[in-house]
Amino acid sequence: MMHEITRRTMLRGLGVTMALPWMESLCVWGDAAKGVKKASAAPTRMAILFAGCGFHKSEWWAKGKGKEMQLGKVLAPLNNFRDKIVFIRGLYNAEALKG
Repeated sequence: MMHEITRRTMLRGLGVTMALPWMESLCVWGDAAKGVKKASAAPTRMAILFAGCGFHKSEWWAKGKGKEMQLGKVLAPLNNFRDKIVFIRGLYNAEALKG
């Protein structure tokens, strides 16, 4: 005997299938769930990318590494964090400029 699968049944099944990965991340009984280990605290990180119109490129620079790093006039307030900062240069995406 063949069962006909209706469009509604198919869509309902697809919806449940899409939700399965998300449902696996839910902790059903909260912190009381057995076998659940608490994750260690993730490090706090921040990334700032900036290239605004009308900025003085000659003042946005950094030379050297770590505590010996010399920061430009605009970046001077970050002097206390020099050993924790990484400056990335030369990022260029030619594909983004194609129309």
